[in-house]
Amino acid sequence: MTQRRRINPYNAMVHDRALRRRAEGLPSDGRGTLPQLAREVAAERWEDLPEEEKQRLLNQLRESQENNRAVKKVPMKSAAVDVGRVGAQVNPELDAVHNRTGAEYILLILRGNAMDNWQTQVYTSPRAVDACTQVFKATPGEIAARVEGYIIAGIEGKCVRRELGGKKFNLLKAEIRSTVYERFRDICIRKGFSRDRLPKEMQWAGYNDLVATYGVKLVGWTEPGGVRNPGELKGGCAPLQRLLDALKEPEPSLHWEELSEKEWEACKEEWRASGGKRKGRVTRPSEGTRSAEVMEDEDDSHTVSQSVMLPTPQMTGTEATSTEAMDVPDASHEPTPGLMASTTPSLLSLPTTSPATPCPLFEPEASSLTQPWDYHSASDNGDITQPLSLPSVPFHTGDYNASLPPPAAPQPSLSAAFSGTPALFYPGASLLASLYSPLPDDGSWYSTPGMDLETLNAIAEGSEVHE
Repeated sequence: MTQRRRINPYNAMVHDRALRRRAEGLPSDGRGTLPQLAREVAAERWEDLPEEEKQRLLNQLRESQENNRAVKKVPMKSAAVDVGRVGAQVNPELDAVHNRTGAEYILLILRGNAMDNWQTQVYTSPRAVDACTQVFKATPGEIAARVEGYIIAGIEGKCVRRELGGKKFNLLKAEIRSTVYERFRDICIRKGFSRDRLPKEMQWAGYNDLVATYGVKLVGWTEPGGVRNPGELKGGCAPLQRLLDALKEPEPSLHWEELSEKEWEACKEEWRASGGKRKGRVTRPSEGTRSAEVMEDEDDSHTVSQSVMLPTPQMTGTEATSTEAMDVPDASHEPTPGLMASTTPSLLSLPTTSPATPCPLFEPEASSLTQPWDYHSASDNGDITQPLSLPSVPFHTGDYNASLPPPAAPQPSLSAAFSGTPALFYPGASLLASLYSPLPDDGSWYSTPGMDLETLNAIAEGSEVHE
């Protein structure tokens, strides 16, 4: 920082000589200029100057110091923080003035040097933004960029207008899209649609679907060819600017309008006649890509497409899954050749599937489950191992009839006989257990020849029997 010189007649005389030297256009000697002037003044009799001249020189030095007061420089690393703080403090004040008085404002904080490390800041009121768009055909941000370019680069800063061409195109598209969607959302909410039922963004390709679904249409489109995505318009920024001007008018000529009931119904009929909203194409592993017509036909049918486990006769403990869709018939109709199954009499082997006979769905009647077991037919030596004759009962899985082989005839054990619980569970087993108890309830089995009570208890508890 430059040292401030004391205000006295001597320093006032040196300052006056420096001003004369500059006024005469004499070249400076750099650091040697000030010592040279001081020697010249010291060689003269400056003490003999009249008081009026001394006072003039003192006032001249004092005024120069006031006008050129040293300003404390802010380090570059703190410049961005300082600029941001000032903007944050000024913006609320400007908003308050705007709300109190209705005053409009534009505040631009620009860089003065290419090395400045802060960003351009723009603060504007709403109507000031509209004024810039209509009068200058540019947003306040674009104006700030042009002015800043001129400040930094001088006359060469005009070239920034070329660079802003592409940015302006994108800005216009974005503003049109956002404005159209916001007004579409507002009119649909006024009609009673909830936000959850509205699309998240404007669907330009599905505009006709929006009209038929929500009963609103976009009126006043300025460009030929009907409503479409602003990005598809040809001719640069001119058509986009016309659309934006139509949207930003005090009474916008481009606006959303509700359809009357008759217009809405006619639009719906036309929409249905054209096939409605096209469904997306569905890709499945085995069928590839299918059209929307196939999907709609399937919605009207009573068949279900699903993967079904189809074991083959060659399988020996492994599973194979067929991904081919099958048409499963309804149980009320006559079964068609679909899932063909044949069974083996062993529970341990897998069921095999072959094109033999179809497996219809049916429920066995209770009378066909078995015949009553005659426990009186047991021999006198306590033989209670009479086998039960059980029917073949299919195993049901949802709407499919993937039949299992008939369960093997169970061999009731003593523990099962004592508890009255059948040894094998199958459809109808609970009914069989309730109707046909293998042992009488009168306690006559205690008198079974060859078995005393201790032996029977030992068998029931699983302990060894000592003869």
